[in-house]
Amino acid sequence: MLLDPTIFKAYDVRGIYPSSLNEDVAYHFGRAFVTFLKAKTVVVGYDARLSSPKLKKALERGLCEQGAKVIDIGLCTSPLLNFTVASHSEYNSGIMITASHNPASYNGFKTCRSDASAIGSENGLLEIKEIMVKQNYPLSSPGHTEKINPLPFYIDYLKGLIDFAQIRDLKVVVDVSNGSAGQQVQEIFKELDCTIIPLNFKPDGRFPHHEPDPLKEENLTQIKEKVKKEKADLGIILDGDADRVRFIDEKGNAVPADLITAFLIKRFLKQEKKSAVVYDLRSSLVVKEEIEKYNGRPVICRVGHTFIKQKMRETKAIFGGEVSGHYYFRDLFYTDNADYAYLILMSLLKQTKESFSGIMRPYRRYFQTEELNFEVEDQKSVLENIENYYAQKYPDLKISQLDGLSIYLPEFWFNVRPSNTEPVLRVKLEASTDKLREEKTKELISLIK
Repeated sequence: MLLDPTIFKAYDVRGIYPSSLNEDVAYHFGRAFVTFLKAKTVVVGYDARLSSPKLKKALERGLCEQGAKVIDIGLCTSPLLNFTVASHSEYNSGIMITASHNPASYNGFKTCRSDASAIGSENGLLEIKEIMVKQNYPLSSPGHTEKINPLPFYIDYLKGLIDFAQIRDLKVVVDVSNGSAGQQVQEIFKELDCTIIPLNFKPDGRFPHHEPDPLKEENLTQIKEKVKKEKADLGIILDGDADRVRFIDEKGNAVPADLITAFLIKRFLKQEKKSAVVYDLRSSLVVKEEIEKYNGRPVICRVGHTFIKQKMRETKAIFGGEVSGHYYFRDLFYTDNADYAYLILMSLLKQTKESFSGIMRPYRRYFQTEELNFEVEDQKSVLENIENYYAQKYPDLKISQLDGLSIYLPEFWFNVRPSNTEPVLRVKLEASTDKLREEKTKELISLIK
């Protein structure tokens, strides 16, 4: 086996098929995974990518040869896999075969323990890599595979969390990006008295209409046009494995994910006062302000689902959100769940007479950039140069190195960090005025280039 060490990222395994991630790697990953966790039962699911069934077959062979019982839930979403693992005490772990929002040539593995807590580089992935390198697998009696369909139980669980009867009389455009969520979304909407206008519901790992990344504006063109044409109340777009979601208002405008986090905060802190709410460090200041407004405890965290989930467990947070469109819930075992996020938002939207854009208007009180990406060879030097420049120019600044470099000043702040999934620097900036945002963005870009 030729193992490319770069496929082991901060919070998952991800690479290009078949050059860096292939059937051989999947087979050995399965054996090493069971060896590391001593797992007796592993839930396995996969997304719609063309390589996923091949990788699944090889992965399950490795899991079974190392003695595990495989619970095969087939084509599914990451939220459904997480739910299946966490809601069954006899299931020890889970592996989702997916590259999430990456282009069609990629694939990967998202892994979790029995409580659906994610396994990342800081708590197991690197140990699994070392086991794969040494190929020192203990002898074991072969396991076997069992197929189940957990979707009906998942929908019943969601109905226990939120009153589906309150979600009615809404016209909703839903784009699942030709990913794995089509059937799941259809089954959920059968329980709602709403009109659904489906886009790209057929699973197709080539992603023929657009990449499965709802953060990129070019991937939103189709749903924006459909929302306006159909005069829908809102649009919902999911990524390839449906753990992240982005929302479109009735005017066809994309709503920043951190502002959705800010909007949902009131619902959870009314339910439990003084609870912690976790948010990633790219989030608008509005998020922290809304948490404090409703007497919650703001907890800032580095980017990435493994880190957010871990921080939520540590603080027993009731809710969490990321700029990438991941929303996390204690009610769902501290996992990210796009279905619960859009159901809550639709419920709140129905409870008011205002439009979606009207509801969000008070949260648009700052001016922020989209997340900008720059290919940079020497990332460390660039970060050092940026820090030195602003430290000399603004002696009263606040600096954080929680994840990359964050600099805070009264009128603006920004974060520059190396991506955990791509060879780029990611930049997010927010300012008190539109003019200042443009000025400081140009200044920062010139320093990076």
